[in-house]
Amino acid sequence: MITSITAYDNFERAELFDTSGVGFEDADTTNSSDLDVFSQELRISSNNDSNLYWTAGLYYSTDELQEGYFFELADSFINAGTGIDEINIEYQQETESIAGFAHLEWQFHEQLKLTLGGRYTSEDREWSGCTNDSGDGTLANAWNNIFIPFLFAPAQLRLPTTPVAPGGCAIYDDIPTSPTFGEYAVFSEEISANEWMWKVSLDYQPLDDVLVYATISRGFKSGGFNGAPGQIHSQHSPIEIEKLTSYELGAKSTLLNGRMRLNAAIFYYDYKDKQEPTLAVTPVTNISGLTNIPESRVVGAELEGLLQLTQGLRLNFGMAYVDTEIEEYIAIDGDSAFPNIVTFDNSGDELTNAPRWQLNGTLSYEWGLQNGLKLMLATDVSHKSDHDTNTSGPLSDYTLVNARGGIGAADGRWDVTLWARNILDDYYWHSSTISNCCFVRLNGMPVTYGVTGSYNF
Repeated sequence: MITSITAYDNFERAELFDTSGVGFEDADTTNSSDLDVFSQELRISSNNDSNLYWTAGLYYSTDELQEGYFFELADSFINAGTGIDEINIEYQQETESIAGFAHLEWQFHEQLKLTLGGRYTSEDREWSGCTNDSGDGTLANAWNNIFIPFLFAPAQLRLPTTPVAPGGCAIYDDIPTSPTFGEYAVFSEEISANEWMWKVSLDYQPLDDVLVYATISRGFKSGGFNGAPGQIHSQHSPIEIEKLTSYELGAKSTLLNGRMRLNAAIFYYDYKDKQEPTLAVTPVTNISGLTNIPESRVVGAELEGLLQLTQGLRLNFGMAYVDTEIEEYIAIDGDSAFPNIVTFDNSGDELTNAPRWQLNGTLSYEWGLQNGLKLMLATDVSHKSDHDTNTSGPLSDYTLVNARGGIGAADGRWDVTLWARNILDDYYWHSSTISNCCFVRLNGMPVTYGVTGSYNF
């Protein structure tokens, strides 16, 4: 069988948002995006052999992105220290990717199945952009009268021969090998990726209701560029390709005469050059950047299941445990001040945004009524343990309890459900970031009630 898939997507955005959420103009941002993506996939696959299935194909894609960020900083401490009212950044990115892939599943024994897969990708990416004075002259003034005289000159950094003009490019080339080293210039660079991804998996089915599997796979994430406002070229230097080798051993089973489903797995992830946010030390302040962690690993286990307790009464449950470690990484200390960068050995610490425990469970009961109706009651509980974040400290653990009840047609044609979320009204933070003024922690919704309904025509 031959399959061809052609796709084109266009995404346009014009959005105003407040990055810090405070009651003054700290970093109000206007974001505009224009993205065009074209892709073509052609594949061929086997038809009738029940013991051998295979597919192979080619994939091509290209995308063009134009994006801009306009920052208003009138009430920020950046403005208080430098007089900068506005910053504008604009950049363009073009990516072209071509790949070939193959996948095979071979049932070579009634209890054994071998799965093999591979994909080779060749990708080219070009990025060009600059942080500009918005035209009001405040960023140009800061460069010409503050940064250069009081930061660059005492540090004996190479001084630009031409000052920043209002509306002009205001990003300093600090890369000695660059032809525009020591000047204000647009940052442009190309990167490429030529990488294999592959998978080997063996399934063993000792019983009709039990499957055991072992999988080894390799994947990668393309390198990229930091599109945040930059003061120096090194902030936009590309991050390297992230590579992951995954080892997983697991089992899937149906027990108790079909009343219970239980799946479990243990895994080990070996990361090379894991892509992570970091601090970028700049003349304005320490702002967001991107980096690679050379060596890190994740060890974990997962368990999920379903138990039919009685007719209509069902329990769903799940658990995930991970233990993470950074094995090699020299990180930037938050006390660094341009142009002096202070580092420390971050080896031995945990990866960020990786809670050690995540638990969930749902108990539901459904029963039929006369006239083709059914009733449903359910409650669910979820828990996430405390964990560190990239730039703004730890997030505390939290537990959420939800409940719902509804009535509907037994054939599923319509239903109405009353629900309540976070019924214990727990106050918690589910994510965090950093803005000019402060750490920004985003809290979850308080206790919330509602009603939903559906009808299938």
